[in-house]
Amino acid sequence: MEKDGKLPFLDVTVMEKSGGFHTAVYTKETNIGMCLNVNSDCPDRYKRSVVNAYVDRALSHSSEWKQVDEELRRVRQVLVNNGFSNGFVEDIIRRKVKRHATSEETTNTTPIPPIRLFYRNFSTAHKTEERVLKDIVNRNVIPTDKNQRIQLTIYYKTRKTASLLMRNSPDTKQNALKETNVVYAFKCPLGDCKLQKKQYIGKTTTSLYRHLTMHKQQGSIKEHIISSHNQTIARDILVNNTEIIDR
Repeated sequence: MEKDGKLPFLDVTVMEKSGGFHTAVYTKETNIGMCLNVNSDCPDRYKRSVVNAYVDRALSHSSEWKQVDEELRRVRQVLVNNGFSNGFVEDIIRRKVKRHATSEETTNTTPIPPIRLFYRNFSTAHKTEERVLKDIVNRNVIPTDKNQRIQLTIYYKTRKTASLLMRNSPDTKQNALKETNVVYAFKCPLGDCKLQKKQYIGKTTTSLYRHLTMHKQQGSIKEHIISSHNQTIARDILVNNTEIIDR
């Protein structure tokens, strides 16, 4: 049954709209944002495919750009929490969105499917071996139809598949510092402030680590440490006494 004009159906949230309905990506309330960690020992294309899958789903499941934007905001945070850099994620999002926006302008001609070759690899030297294999195929395999191309797919399947995944701990201090769009609280640990539980609450749209670096250079926290405690503010004081209170 629908609730508040919304009905989850598989991976899609169907929402009422005047004269019809529109859709968005559905995420379970129990979803804690676990995915392949960027530090996992696996080929780089596996990591790119994680980002591609998130972006493709946002574009295919959302009927309006507003829903696309909301889902991509969530996706950015999930990926950053799992070690992906903002630049890496933004580059893929930018290219995917641009391609999707211009896809309707392309012709309706049916593309010629590629000749797909599959190779099962066992080595951990991913980049070197994949480059050599692709070079061998490019030099020695020529399609009989000059309009076709070769698509080599290298895959890995060993007993150590579990090693491709790393259990993430989004609540750790290291990952928390990478989060963006958060409300945070700095609790002064010095002198009477600790007993009085004095704190400074702020928000940031950049990563929390970058924002704390700005506080080290200027702002209310630095002024308080200097004026009230006659000390210079250290990075460890900021990092160890700041916690995220809302996202």
